[in-house]
This record gives sequence, structure tokens and C-alpha cells, in this order.
Amino acid sequence: MAVEVRRWARTALLVSVYLSLASCLQFFLEEGKQKCFIHDVAEDIELVGEYQTLPSGRQDGSISVVAKDPDNLDVPLRFLSDRRFRFRSKKDGEHQLCLRSGSRLKLDLTVATGEKTVNYTAVAEQERLTELQLRVWQLAEQLLQIQKEQNYQRIREKRFRQISHNTHMWIFWWPVVRSLYVVLFIILVTRSC
Repeated sequence: MAVEVRRWARTALLVSVYLSLASCLQFFLEEGKQKCFIHDVAEDIELVGEYQTLPSGRQDGSISVVAKDPDNLDVPLRFLSDRRFRFRSKKDGEHQLCLRSGSRLKLDLTVATGEKTVNYTAVAEQERLTELQLRVWQLAEQLLQIQKEQNYQRIREKRFRQISHNTHMWIFWWPVVRSLYVVLFIILVTRSC
């Protein structure tokens, strides 16, 4: 029995590790249709996306990419290459990333945020940093990203607590109001008799 539990736990651990390493999404993009994905990010976080068309028949369609902020306003994209784009979030919240094609395509989409968007080898070459200086720079960037994410999570938690409090108060007062209504109805009916 213990051996089976260990084997099951080991399998579950391996599956969770493999799933956490998966960072891309494959899907079909139909002609004239739009596929949108929501990414919840903090303010001033950079997102980098890359898409590739996979063999599935016709490959003649062009792809347009649009990003929208929580207020549904377009966010300017900076195209790094033919199939790579980048944008920086100006507000906290759910950003929508939409793709549209002129023909039916099978796509592989990868989106990276925060620290994963920086090419550290290019930074080291450009700034002429030693290995130690680059590592310190990486740690400082990671610290900034962590602080931004923590602040955003605090804001989300505060919103959630407020919604939860309002819901609980509604749940508490609704039976009281109903009971008062029933009591008043009974009083009115008994007085009219």
C-alpha cells in the first residue's frame, strides 16, 4: 500500500512539474474569427508574446494582434520581429490579447511576463557587465518584479475582501428583512380580522 502511495505521489509530482514548465498554447485560429486571451498583470509589467504557425494546410493568412487594458482601450504593441511582440501594462488588471487571421491557421502562442522577458546575455554584452554585475542586476530586477506583484496582490485581496464583506452583509440582512416582512404581514392580517 505504501509503495503504491509513493508511486502515485511521484507521478503526481512529475506531472505537476511538466505542467508548470509548459508555457505555450496551441489552437486553431479560424478565418475571420478572433481569439482573445486574458492575462492578469500588475502595473508596469512587460509582456512578450511570440506566435508560430504550425503545419495544418493553408499558411497564406496574415495575423493581427491587439492588446487591450482593463478599460478596454488599445495598448500599443511594439513588434520585435515578424512573429514577436511586446507591450507594457499601464494599469493593474486583466489585459486582453486578441489574435485575428485572414485564413484558418494552427498557432503556437507563448506569452512571457516580467523577468522572463529580459534577454540577460544581450544586456551583459550591451552594458559590458561582468558575470557578478549581471547577477546583481538580475537580482535587483527580480526584486522590483516581486514588489510590483506583491503590491498588486494586496490590491486584489483588498477588493476581494470588500466584495466578500458586502456579500456576507447581504446574506445576513436578507433573512432579517424577510422575517420583518412576514411579521408585518401577520400583524396586518390579524388586525383586519
